This record gives sequence, structure tokens and C-alpha cells, in this order.
Amino acid sequence: MLRYKSTIFTIISLLLLQRVAVAQTVGTQSVSGTITSLSVSADHANVKSLLLAVFKQVGMQYVPDDTVKGEITFNLSNANLNTVLKEICSQDALKFTVDNRGVYRFTQNTQALQAQLFAHQTNGVLLAQKLRQFGYSVSAPIIVVPGTANNPAVTGQALTPWDAMMRRNGTVGVDIPAGKPIPVYRVLQEFSLQSNVRIAIDPAIAKNPSFRIDGHIVRPLPQALQLLGQVGHLTIVRTATGYFVTPAPDFRIFYGSSTAPRTAFP
Repeated sequence: MLRYKSTIFTIISLLLLQRVAVAQTVGTQSVSGTITSLSVSADHANVKSLLLAVFKQVGMQYVPDDTVKGEITFNLSNANLNTVLKEICSQDALKFTVDNRGVYRFTQNTQALQAQLFAHQTNGVLLAQKLRQFGYSVSAPIIVVPGTANNPAVTGQALTPWDAMMRRNGTVGVDIPAGKPIPVYRVLQEFSLQSNVRIAIDPAIAKNPSFRIDGHIVRPLPQALQLLGQVGHLTIVRTATGYFVTPAPDFRIFYGSSTAPRTAFP
């Protein structure tokens, strides 16, 4: 059952991300040697600057796309080009291909990036450091309920009998007295606790305590979220690790100097 006063939730702070040009730490780098025996030293070096120095040293061509950003730190001696590039890609979540002209083309390795961020998601400080390393800027936080809240080591408490029953039955549910509504984001937290599934909550919902709900609902998680979305005008998005809950789209389109919205292009 939902604990109205004393529930302790461990909340992971993740971030809405936009990979843009941001101020980088002033770093240092040095590159020397040949394609089969390179010595590379980088201390918070800009990854594009380091790639330029490496390929200039070996006399080869490369092309980074707009996703190649961030900074790296390592020191290698007497390493071949492939070893150096693997280290750069490993640290900055990049990948490369070589075209038929011998040009190395670099882009972001999305899977590697997600894996590295996931590894730091329970520590907000380390996560922020990793994001800065990758060249991300940070905007509003998303509250993510980890779905392992039954683990006392994580939350400091075990499941209540109600929550345990919901999990055994493969359902989620709340029973909130009429006239005593609670914030919707707390219901979503409870659903995550009962189902052991991560639910990311849009800040517009998480920071709005006046968006409340009362009543009774017991359903499997997908159905419960669908019902909540229909009644509360929310959009429920299935993600690789759980769900993302956000307000339904609400916007108007204007053209030219007119102050009246239009429903079609002129």
C-alpha cells in the first residue's frame, strides 16, 4: 500500500540530454612516432583535437561527424595506430569505419554510450562527470525509479504486504481514499516498486504536486499505465529499460505575423 508519510524512495537522477558544443576543460596532448609505434599522451584532451594530431602524425585521412565530442585521458607508448584508436573510441564511446579510399570515419557508438551511462546511473556525481566527458550539456532532470526498491540495501526498506501481493500477481495497484488525492508521480513510483520496472517521469509531472489522483486501480503494469494515460492525458512511451511518462502533446502553430493559430500550412 502507498505509504503517505514515511515512504523512502531511492531516486536515480538521470538527465535530458542534448549533445552540443559545450565548454571543454583545457587539456594537454602530445603525439609522436610512426603508424606502428605511436606514443600518445592525453590529459583531458579534446577528442577531435587528439584525432587530428594522431592522423596528422601518421599521414592519413579521417572524418569525424558532429557526434564526436568530449575529452579523454590516457598514456600509451609504442602502440600501433589501431591500439590508439581503440583506446580513444573506448573512452569516448565512438566507433569508426574505413572506406575504400582508406579514410577513417568516426561517429558516436550509441550502444557503448548507453552502457557507460547505465554503469554510473546510481551515482549522480559520476554520471555528471561522464556526461561532461562525452561533451553533453545538462538540462532538466528526469526522475527515474530504479525498480529494485524491494532491496533494503537500495531503499532502506522491503516491500509491504500489499506491494508484495501486487508483484506476486503480476499486477500494480493503489487504493487511495476518495477526497484524499496524492501526486501522480507518487503513483508512478509505486507502480515501479511493485512491478520492478524502471519508469522515467517527465519533470513537468514530477515537479507538479497539484497533479493528483485518488481512487482504486489494479491492473498489469502496461494496462495500468494506459488507463492512467487516458484519464490524465499522458503519453506512455515504452523504452529499452522500462517506460517514459510525459504529458500529451499540447501546442499550436502560427504563421507569419498572425496571432491566430492555424491548422494547416498556408
